[in-house]
Amino acid sequence: DGLANVRDVASYKATSSSAAIAVSANGTAQPGAYNVEIVSRAQEQRNYTKTFSSATDALGSTSTLDLQVGSGTLKQIQITATDTLDSIATKINGSGERVSASVFYDGTNYRLQVRGLDTGSANGVTFGGTGATFLGLELPGSKYQSAQNANVKIDNIAVTSATNQITGAIQGVTLALNDSSATAVTVKVESDPQGLETKLKAVVDAYNSVISKIHDSAGFGATKSSNAVLAGDSSLRSITSRMSNAVLGSVAGAGTYTTL
Repeated sequence: DGLANVRDVASYKATSSSAAIAVSANGTAQPGAYNVEIVSRAQEQRNYTKTFSSATDALGSTSTLDLQVGSGTLKQIQITATDTLDSIATKINGSGERVSASVFYDGTNYRLQVRGLDTGSANGVTFGGTGATFLGLELPGSKYQSAQNANVKIDNIAVTSATNQITGAIQGVTLALNDSSATAVTVKVESDPQGLETKLKAVVDAYNSVISKIHDSAGFGATKSSNAVLAGDSSLRSITSRMSNAVLGSVAGAGTYTTL
């Protein structure tokens, strides 16, 4: 598998000058160096309700909480008079919407935290209905964090992504934005002979393992078969022959090395 296509055979390694950006490269990458400036990281929306004195006492509200993620379908959650903060969180989590709810305790009071499960400006969460009013989710101060895209500048060219994984901007390279950085980060892509050596060794080890198992099972030369049923088996001999042809076959136009 490691040598199945050109993308895998060509071995490159990518390095970053800062832990704020983790990088990886595949065989389609090209050697080069880039300055990457993190303007903002992608984040999910996060809201908090007003405070309540208990997470398990009935709240006494009969209302409807409307939830909508981005431009998706609006979901209505029915709140009954016997519902508590805990049970409302359970209803939100079971709504099928890409949101998560949990109870937050500040040492004195309880709040409901509702956050989106996906980053990106297209995944903002909208609240409505009498339930949102009762819980305080429509108050301006309810929204602690807005959903937003990741924004970076690569060699001073603006690039956006809905997640903190940026692929396609630099050919064959994936950037993972782990943290903010006050200064530009240098990303380098270089050829990786050791990576190719590792892949070749994996093929050699796998090949030898299969051949050894076949020789042990079917017998080879003066070595007797360990399995009488498979002694001299023609199918196993065919497998070894085809494998040998695969590694000994010459490839035209491959340069100095024409066989595996």
